[in-house]
Parts: sequence; C-alpha cells; structure tokens
Amino acid sequence: MSEEQKMSPQGEVSLFGNSRFGKWFDNFWYHYKWQTLIALFLVVTLTVCVVQCTMRPDTPDTYICYAGAKDLRPTSTNTTAQDLQTSMATLAGEALEKEDATAIAFHYLIVTNSDNPSTQNLSLSNIESLKAQLDVAGSFLFLMDEALYNIYSVNASGDHYMTDVAPYLKDGSVVETTPDGRGVYLRSTPLTNLPGFCDLPSDTILCLRVEFSISGSMSAAKRAEYYKQQEAIFSHLING
Repeated sequence: MSEEQKMSPQGEVSLFGNSRFGKWFDNFWYHYKWQTLIALFLVVTLTVCVVQCTMRPDTPDTYICYAGAKDLRPTSTNTTAQDLQTSMATLAGEALEKEDATAIAFHYLIVTNSDNPSTQNLSLSNIESLKAQLDVAGSFLFLMDEALYNIYSVNASGDHYMTDVAPYLKDGSVVETTPDGRGVYLRSTPLTNLPGFCDLPSDTILCLRVEFSISGSMSAAKRAEYYKQQEAIFSHLING
C-alpha cells in the first residue's frame, strides 16, 4: 500500500488518503457504515425482486387437463399434447377475441384395466394427482375418459366438481351430454376435427369445473374474472 493510503484519524487505513473527499468519506463511513450496508442490501434485494417479477410469464389465458387412457407423453411421433395446446390457444383467442391468447395443456395417463405393473403404478399415482387437481382447481377445463368421469366427477361428500352444461348451450344445440348433464361428449362437437382433440378417445367428456378452490394465489376478484373467461371458452368449445 502506498504512502498516499494514510491512516485515518480513527487509526484505520484511508482508501483515499488525506484529500478532502478522503476525509469526508472516512468520517461518513465511520458514522454510517452499517446504515449504508443495510441500505445497499435492501436496494440489491429490491432490484432482484423487480427484475424477477418483470421476467415472470403471465398467467395463461386457459389451462386444460386431460385424464384418460390416451398416452399424451411427447415423443418424436406423438404430438397430441402439443397439438391440443395449440388448438386450445386458438380457441381461447376466438372466445376472448384476443390475438395472442395462450393455453397450457397437461395430462394424466390413467389406464384402469392395464396388466402392466409400471402402467398400473403410474395410473395410481396419476389418479391421486387428478384428485388433487380437481380439489385445487388449477384448471377449470377438463377432458376425461367416461369411466374416470363417472368415478371422480363427484367428491367424497357427494358434491359435483363439474357445473351444469345447459346454461352454456345455444338454443337448438344437438351436442350429446352426460346423463348427469354436467359434461359433453367430445364426439358430438366440432372439436373432433381439430389437431389434438381428434386423437382423443370418442368417449372423452369435456366439462367445466365449478367456481371454487381451496387454494390459489389469485385474489377473489381476479379469480372471478378469470373464471368468466373460462366460461366463455367452454361455451365456445361446446358450441363451435
């Protein structure tokens, strides 16, 4: 260290020597060192949080959950999940009159009559995931095999997860609804002509979950607004 880096009045090394600025800095640092360090820490933390929030992707306009025996796990030849997601984004855009609508499709492979142990284990795990999804309502739009719908569309208390379809149907609609009136068979809708949808089993049931959630980060007002969007998309899906 050079002679210019002299000792401060407090016996500490001065980084700026005995210049006017050096003396001011030494005095300031001596009295406000901890306050300055805390302030710098808060500024850095706040900056990181702001940057992360601005980079965080917006909530998709819609989610759709498929549960059934059709394997949607992506491979070089299986693009059903991606096709379904692309079709859903287009349909959501039409329903919401929004050019850049986004959609997320996720799926649970559940084969109830498989003899394969690994498939049985995966199906059991996915059944639990489906039940949790129905409770939490991360998605309000569901595509379910008929057998799964008949078992899991009602909770342990006997309450229906899915809402009545009738209020969303146009007058004179000829779509085929489930016996309980809370689902629409995919085969009776124009969706069977669209990529992704056309690859699903004919007995797949499209349904809209009731507006309720036991968890979620959205405020009540925001969630109500989001649900109205899901209603508009559901109506568009079943009416074409």
